[in-house]
Amino acid sequence: MCVYSALDIMKVMKDLILQVIKNKLSVIPISILLILSAWWIYIISFPTESTENSRQIWAALYQIMAIYGGIAGLIILKKIGGYKSFIGKTILFFSIGLLLQSFGQTVYSYYIFYQHTEIPYPSIGDIGFFGSIIAYVYAVVFLSKITGIKFSVVSIYTKLKAVLVPLVILFASYLFFLQGYEFDWSSKLRIFLDFGYPLGQALYLSLAIIVFLISLSLIGGAMKKPILFLIFALFFQYLSDFMFLYQAHQGTWYVGGLNDYLYFLSYFLMTMALIYMGNIFNKIRSDGLVTSSGILSSVISGITNIFTQISFRIIKAQEAVIGPIAWDEARKVPGVNIDQARSLIYFSDQTVNAKDAINNLVAQYERIFGKASHAVCRDAVQDIIAEIPPEEIPESLK
Repeated sequence: MCVYSALDIMKVMKDLILQVIKNKLSVIPISILLILSAWWIYIISFPTESTENSRQIWAALYQIMAIYGGIAGLIILKKIGGYKSFIGKTILFFSIGLLLQSFGQTVYSYYIFYQHTEIPYPSIGDIGFFGSIIAYVYAVVFLSKITGIKFSVVSIYTKLKAVLVPLVILFASYLFFLQGYEFDWSSKLRIFLDFGYPLGQALYLSLAIIVFLISLSLIGGAMKKPILFLIFALFFQYLSDFMFLYQAHQGTWYVGGLNDYLYFLSYFLMTMALIYMGNIFNKIRSDGLVTSSGILSSVISGITNIFTQISFRIIKAQEAVIGPIAWDEARKVPGVNIDQARSLIYFSDQTVNAKDAINNLVAQYERIFGKASHAVCRDAVQDIIAEIPPEEIPESLK
């Protein structure tokens, strides 16, 4: 499993590099990465009397990556049809998380450069940092809905890992940051944040690992790589958060150090993951629409009407996952015709029968999500196919 996952990540990185360099949105974050990385290496490698001041300036500037990532995510969100779908909500909350991280850093920079004082804890900046944790938790929850994962369809071994891994992460967070904690009830907010940061960060990572472990064998098609890359980016974010808490706990953290650079890289990875997902949607849409030939049925009755209902349910279920693009994908299926209002679906009698059209429809969505799409399609029509004779049920829904 670990080898397979490493190979997947390598393939994702290769595909990412090939795709995003062609996207205009990727030019700025790549440029920021190269410029600020070179500057950081220079500051660390050639220390002078002004090095500390340079590190502070650098630490205040690298949040530009998070700002850009959040804005790029919102631009991509608009292009894919908004936040009503699961994929839209996932992109929205990852974007919000990046913007909240930037808000927290902006407040910290304000204390350093304008107040010339130590950063208080808790402070207004914690609204951004802790708020980003909540945003990432929501993002991973909707990411799990995209994959259509079901605990009942995975092996006992995978279930065991999906339960044990989060417990190990939570226990490790407790040992590193909370063991022997002394409560000062005069500052309840501080206590809340002291527990909320390590446990909240462990929560979003645990959820991401559960999604990864359970859905690894189910996710396929065009969306597999961007989903895996999003999970990888989130893991890198957790690594940065963990390192910050650990160094702060040990009293070894300093501004503009390795931990700040890891945060910078995590913002870059999250930004590129969002751009990568936007690229996939653009690629899917650029494939073109396939219009079925033949005469549209003006009267739908009997079993054909049931098949029409099945097709409509499937498309609506997929729309909840990937947004309006679900209708574009349906129009590419031979034998399926949809009116402009998206209220009626017709089958072309002269080209393909209704059962074959439904099988083709399911296969079209599988191109995007692989095996996971089957679960979404079947769940959407369980009550309908229960009333159909077994021999009339499309093979893809059995």
